[in-house]
Amino acid sequence: MRCQNLEKLQPFFYRLLNKSRVQFILYDADNVKTLASLIDQSIVQTEVIEVLYVLGRYPADQESTPDQLDPFLDMRDRFKKTCTPTREMICAFGKGQIPCLL
Repeated sequence: MRCQNLEKLQPFFYRLLNKSRVQFILYDADNVKTLASLIDQSIVQTEVIEVLYVLGRYPADQESTPDQLDPFLDMRDRFKKTCTPTREMICAFGKGQIPCLL
C-alpha cells in the first residue's frame, strides 16, 4: 500500500473489516511492517488479524525454502505489540513447498 493519504482509506477498511473476514497477504517482511503501521495508525481496525505469508514467489526460480519464513517472523516479533496475528498461514511455491509447511 503505497498511498500518500492512507488516513483517507480508514473508513473503507473499517467497513470492510467489520463486515468480512480479511486475510492480509504478505509477500515480504516489509509488508508485515506496513500492516503493523496501518494498525498502529488505526487505519486498519480489527481484532482478528489473519495473515498469509507467501514464500518463493519472487525469486527467479520461484522456489520456496523454509528459511524464507524467518524474515516474516522476525518482523512480526519486532511489531508484536502492534500486530499479533490471530491466525498465520503459509503459501509456498515450487518443489520446496512441502518442507515449508512442516
